[in-house]
Amino acid sequence: MPRRSDKIVTALAVVIEVGLLVVAERRSPARIPLENGSARLRRNGVIAALALAMTGVLETPISERVATLAAKRGWGVIPRLPLPRGMRRVVAVVALDYGIYAWHAALHRVPFLWRLHIVHHADRECDLGTALRIHVADIVLSTFVRGVQIVALGITPGDFTVWQRLFGLSVFFHHANVALPASVERLLGYLIMTPRRHGIHHLPEREQQRGNLSSGLILWDWLHGTLRDGDASRRVGLPGYRADADVTLRKMLALPFVRQRDPWQPG
Repeated sequence: MPRRSDKIVTALAVVIEVGLLVVAERRSPARIPLENGSARLRRNGVIAALALAMTGVLETPISERVATLAAKRGWGVIPRLPLPRGMRRVVAVVALDYGIYAWHAALHRVPFLWRLHIVHHADRECDLGTALRIHVADIVLSTFVRGVQIVALGITPGDFTVWQRLFGLSVFFHHANVALPASVERLLGYLIMTPRRHGIHHLPEREQQRGNLSSGLILWDWLHGTLRDGDASRRVGLPGYRADADVTLRKMLALPFVRQRDPWQPG
């Protein structure tokens, strides 16, 4: 289990990162914000709070317990690799990063899972406020999928903690509405998912949203042919969810469980 001091350091890192990104969004936005009212703040805030609460009471405890059990029983592939402990941790974190890519691809291609993920893409902006706009049912399902990955790979509690921290920092970074300097964007784009690439993922076309699926390493998009390019300064979202009445908090929370309109057709 993470020590209290480790949790404090992680929290400080998140606060510092988010603070810097808030300033960057104001000074150098990739897209001109179209919806910055309090209604969006409340809507995304409630959805994010529910997602964080479910992560705290379900995902993290279950994942840590499964990882502890896997380590005690010697389950999984990675513990059997003839590598030093440090290298096995690197392999574990990279493998979990690939697991997130695969889960994200499934969210866009499996109809039942897409019903959950629409809540994320129905946001009419893509910025820091979008990062944690994840339906609570998505968190529940991903918890069990991650548990299977932990057992199959042989992820230790330490591996999981390192990955979870890196994943959290990555999510805030690549959702930020920030236009990085071209040289920085190009350099980072060879290695990790950047705000520009992820902004393209949120463009209002199905093919664009089925690309740029990586969260950490961009390698997975290269390998699977899902890397997309485009104009990240364009408006983002889904054509079927443009009106205020389409994206109320009540409708977003109920969205996966009710009859849905075609998100690709204007409402």
